[in-house]
Amino acid sequence: MIHSIIQYLVSISDRERPVWLHVFKEEMFDALDLSIDTKQHDIVRQLTTLVLSHYEYCRYDYARWLIKAVDTKDVEMVNLILDLEVEATLDVDRGCFGDICFLGNVQIMRKLLNKGILRLRDPAHDPWRTEIPGSHPVDLAIADGTPEILTAVLETFSEYEMRLGTKTYGILVPFRCAIYFSKAYAVETLLERAETLHHVELPYEAILQVAADLKQETIFDIIRKHAIAAGKYASDYASARTGKVTVKQ
Repeated sequence: MIHSIIQYLVSISDRERPVWLHVFKEEMFDALDLSIDTKQHDIVRQLTTLVLSHYEYCRYDYARWLIKAVDTKDVEMVNLILDLEVEATLDVDRGCFGDICFLGNVQIMRKLLNKGILRLRDPAHDPWRTEIPGSHPVDLAIADGTPEILTAVLETFSEYEMRLGTKTYGILVPFRCAIYFSKAYAVETLLERAETLHHVELPYEAILQVAADLKQETIFDIIRKHAIAAGKYASDYASARTGKVTVKQ
């Protein structure tokens, strides 16, 4: 039936089409959802082309289409949805963003970021909540992404990196996340960008203490190496495990 509806909507005039889009709205959206779920790319292209001609219908469903596409783990389908020209800011949940990180496709991540992934939903309606570990896109990229994904996200959210050098609660959040998930490359990336790109003074003692508390010796040694390169004296891992970490000039 949906094929017949599509053919009819394509054949009628631009003046008539909005009326019939309204008549067949429910059927079209059900068909679009099913086509995304079943990875029918050609039908999705036809349906979205028709739906996009009636702007007010698609803007509220765009994020839902993306979430469904990501759930299929079909890179072509995700790209298809992201390539749609929809004048709406994406409002996806953390699960969807984490899944896109997990896909490991940098092209998809950059498209997503360029679309405006600025409203990660949460119950408190606070899009950032950076005081809560794991809530920021950077933290999600650390937990679920690859080195390339993390770099792409960091390039977009550079203002978050700037907080690494300030005395706020958020100073340890990305490091704690990277250490907790044993992501040595993420720790190295955060250290290098903070030191060389933003030239900030990092709280090496606090970061080392997190690594010691979580028994992450390899990561501890990476952080200690950076602290020493910055002209600091830092306790070794054995000393840190038996007492408090010490870092001094």
